[in-house]
Amino acid sequence: MLLEDYLHITRIRRGNGFPLFRVQLALLDELVSCEKTIAHYKRELIKREDLVAGGFSDKIAIDADIRAIKRELHFHEVERRAIRDIGDGIAWRLFDYDRAILQELASRASGKHVNLEGVEAELHEFGHVFNSQHGIAILNDLTHCLKLGDLTIRKDDGSFEFIEVKTKGKTSGRITRQRQDLRRTVTFFNVGEREEVEGRQSIVELQIRPETFAANINRLIAEAGEKGAAVQRIGEHLIIGCTDFLKAVEIGYEECRAILDRSREWVGEWAQKDQLVTDCLSADKYLEVRNFAPFSIFPFSETDRVKLMTGALSVMAYVNVSAFLRYCDERGWRIIKTPAEHLEEAEKSGEGKSVRLATIRKGPLTLQLPGPLIARLGFEFLRPKTLVDAFEAQLALGEPATKMSFFNFSGEPEIWD
Repeated sequence: MLLEDYLHITRIRRGNGFPLFRVQLALLDELVSCEKTIAHYKRELIKREDLVAGGFSDKIAIDADIRAIKRELHFHEVERRAIRDIGDGIAWRLFDYDRAILQELASRASGKHVNLEGVEAELHEFGHVFNSQHGIAILNDLTHCLKLGDLTIRKDDGSFEFIEVKTKGKTSGRITRQRQDLRRTVTFFNVGEREEVEGRQSIVELQIRPETFAANINRLIAEAGEKGAAVQRIGEHLIIGCTDFLKAVEIGYEECRAILDRSREWVGEWAQKDQLVTDCLSADKYLEVRNFAPFSIFPFSETDRVKLMTGALSVMAYVNVSAFLRYCDERGWRIIKTPAEHLEEAEKSGEGKSVRLATIRKGPLTLQLPGPLIARLGFEFLRPKTLVDAFEAQLALGEPATKMSFFNFSGEPEIWD
């Protein structure tokens, strides 16, 4: 309920500095508590495992302790993840759902852990921004996606500032590199393009309003809330299985498993036809936060968003990649390299797993389709039409589009929250 309350404040007070300031302080307090508790239980787990390895006589009691500790670890790790998902929602709203910039900010290697040594200086700067009343600040530690600096500020004129707070006495080369990276990134955002080793990168806005199956998923979630589980087959490319674990415990797992088995039967039918199918489990979205929108902005009820963040509600989407590529072909996009050919190429080069699922061409434009782009059909429930409309929009831009690295949909803000 507290997570729902925090989410609610961030949604309805998205442009109001005072509530966002106060709710972030509360979230930071929760986050620090979570991380301290996680560290404690990890130490306790190591102690118990050492006892087992050392042949401690009361193995039954130790095993019970280990199960209890792992359960507590899970609960606190899930809460930590949910807190940062709510923080990601603050960032997405303040950036007006600018996916290209948020993806770039999330691409940096940065361990997400609150550094207690530096948090006092960050809070001092955070308070200074609030008192100046010239913008809204976000504590980057409260997010998965903001990895540039310590604070991100949206100023009243709509511009952004990224602040690296220097802890007293710290003069390492890492800080210098961070600040150099900050300047380069801000220049990229302002100019909209840059030169990299692999060629020119640019940010382009495509005049498209994304279409999704969110209404279908909402109905499926409601059904799972009544029956414990629900499944649906959507078109030729998507199968969705939804489990509400709170209801499933009440009803019984066997009954819920029988419902979910229908989705597995449908996937089996695809497998018999040698269709390429990729699965997208809702919890796995956190493994690649830079590529997908946070649950905190999904057009679902606040309760359902929090249940997705915490895993109390699970959605498994099976995407038929072969069916999607057939749809591309129907729209005039010729498949010039299949997923199997990309995989074979990756294995020969020693990469093992290809980051590209297919290569398609229409007219002068050739596009390599990365796996995360296709996965948006399963993680964000985009309609295939939206992706192919995006390909068409890139084609209409002409030759520069072939080197484009980041693109936004102009209508993206309309589909969230």
